[in-house]
Amino acid sequence: MKHLECFDIILNSETNRIFAGTVLSGHLVIALTVPIRIGQLVVAFTGEMRTKWVDKVSENIFDSVEPIVNFKTQMYLNERGTDDPVEPGNYSLPFQFTLPLHLPSSFQAEFGFIRYVCFATATILPGQTCSMATTKQCKEFKVEKEIDIVDVVRFQDLRHVGRQRPVQAEECFELIGCCRKQGRIEALIRLDEGVFLVGDTILAKLEIQNCSRRRPLRRCSLFLLQEALFHAQSFHGTTSSNRTLVKVLDVATLQLPHPGDRVSQNVELHIPQNTQPSSLDAPLIRLRYRLKLDLGDSCELILPIDIASIKKNKPALFNALAEGFNENMVLTSKEQATLFADSTPPPIASLKSLTCRAIAIKFVSINFGSDCSFGKNFSLKCQKPSFNIVVALEDDLWNWIKEAVNELQAWLEKIASLFVDLVFEDVSGYLMQFIGKIHWRRGCIEVDEVRTVEAIINTDEICPRFAFQLFCAYAMVEKFELISVYYLRQLEFTLPSHPLYHFWFYVIFKQWNVFNELAITTRMLVSNVFTWAMYHGFVELTEFLWCRMNQSQLEMSCVIHWNRFCKNATNGRVFAYLCNKLCQRNENSICRMTIACFFRTVQRRGFREGSSLLAFLLINGCAILKARLFEAKGFEVLRSVVKHFDFRLYRILELSISPDQLEKAIQTLRPHFTKEEFNFFRSAHRRHQFT
Repeated sequence: MKHLECFDIILNSETNRIFAGTVLSGHLVIALTVPIRIGQLVVAFTGEMRTKWVDKVSENIFDSVEPIVNFKTQMYLNERGTDDPVEPGNYSLPFQFTLPLHLPSSFQAEFGFIRYVCFATATILPGQTCSMATTKQCKEFKVEKEIDIVDVVRFQDLRHVGRQRPVQAEECFELIGCCRKQGRIEALIRLDEGVFLVGDTILAKLEIQNCSRRRPLRRCSLFLLQEALFHAQSFHGTTSSNRTLVKVLDVATLQLPHPGDRVSQNVELHIPQNTQPSSLDAPLIRLRYRLKLDLGDSCELILPIDIASIKKNKPALFNALAEGFNENMVLTSKEQATLFADSTPPPIASLKSLTCRAIAIKFVSINFGSDCSFGKNFSLKCQKPSFNIVVALEDDLWNWIKEAVNELQAWLEKIASLFVDLVFEDVSGYLMQFIGKIHWRRGCIEVDEVRTVEAIINTDEICPRFAFQLFCAYAMVEKFELISVYYLRQLEFTLPSHPLYHFWFYVIFKQWNVFNELAITTRMLVSNVFTWAMYHGFVELTEFLWCRMNQSQLEMSCVIHWNRFCKNATNGRVFAYLCNKLCQRNENSICRMTIACFFRTVQRRGFREGSSLLAFLLINGCAILKARLFEAKGFEVLRSVVKHFDFRLYRILELSISPDQLEKAIQTLRPHFTKEEFNFFRSAHRRHQFT
């Protein structure tokens, strides 16, 4: 239309490449030469995923469409709701759309595409214009601009794949020629890590050994491949089909070694800047990447890798800094009770905290059986109830309820470990009748196990067999007199094979001096029950055995299993007891083993897994272990906490480490802090002032 001189979309971004989770903004530019009545002016941002192809054998048409986003905004050139003609002139209307955090990256291929479009439509109403021309019907004008969206795929998003550590692939290939074997070729690809950033250079180490009788005349190649997987339903939705396209992003050519030789060489492959990251969740189109070593004659070695789009999530940092540091939301009441064990009054002393604790315990005791699923795959299914109170107090109360449910669930699963011969669901149904007998420790959400067991034993509903199992697990030696010898003999043959019951039957019927025997079988009997008590968190039984075992038994039972026990990061009370006792005997060895276990976990599994272990060690470890762990490798613990902006761990450090030691570490690392890390300290640090 000659009177609509300009109708275009101009984005504020210099390129059409936009990251998911950001703001897509721009201007709708309109230039009019005459007055025009515009009825509707809409700017929209849409995205869809589509796969389509025709099967050459069955001639079925496979076509599937999956909408991704659909944002629209209404715009006006005159007063809202009027159809008055718009005066001639140049108009620039701003617009913006906040994109979701995760959007599949734009992609185009033979069997499908992922496409995002920002478009604007203008509806011209019929009416008189200044050029004396009459528009008899509505006309619609449309302008669109395709947007290249890049999904926000971080390194930590790909951590579940397990490739953020050295990865490798190796294979041995048999060479066959002239109807007989000519030997074999052994090949290996090794990478320092399996996750890379767009634009990175992949440094692959190749090791090839030629064990054939003759030198191959061919050359081998290392490919960086992009593999696109397509899925579609038939036109009537009765069948489905898949297609795969492979694209070579980079290739390096190598020469095979001479017969009997083994060569090692480093090969570089470059990831192009416009490469899409690995798909996190895509129903129709999925992208994945791999390295392929092609030795010819169908001898191929494949090593999967992943590609991320960004390495750090800077917006998350600034959001965390903006939200501030809420100490009460960081630590649970059980963790606070452990860290404030020597404080007076106890950490939960306010009227609000005491009230929330009482209501949470009462609510859980009444509703646990009906609203929660009890089992190994536990999840809190009950919805947040309406307490008819202010929102802030309601949220605090709901957090207390969730903490109480988790604590109760953990204790019931611990008791269920005694029933090794029964189905887990049957055990849970039996234990639910004792929910009302649960006793809680003062000042926190934690089950008082000894008082709870005594209350359960005194009930009429408990069977003698379950009572005997509780006596064994909690080392209630004086309670064995309540059970007749004849019934104990019967239990010896009816109870399942278990180190706990083997130990106690040996003690009851043979001799109580079992700890001083020199026989290997007897010593293993004591060691097995002690190890079982360690891993299942029965601190009362652990203390009972510790006071009676000799030095050699303790070393065999504790030191040998210490690395595995630390990596589990469970059973805090048992860990606290053993750490205190072992450090009194040999603090250098125990601290060295624990610190090595922590840094090994961080190196192999990343900081996310290591942070859980670090919090466990700082909360439940003894003072000697905390101090040495904090000082290890030049205060590497503090450096990692600040680097990952972890408010919770920093709060635990403040409560676990002495102020002088923390001040010394901060002064040592302060010159090496970046601006973002410095801002983290300004927000989170309570005891030290930065200038």
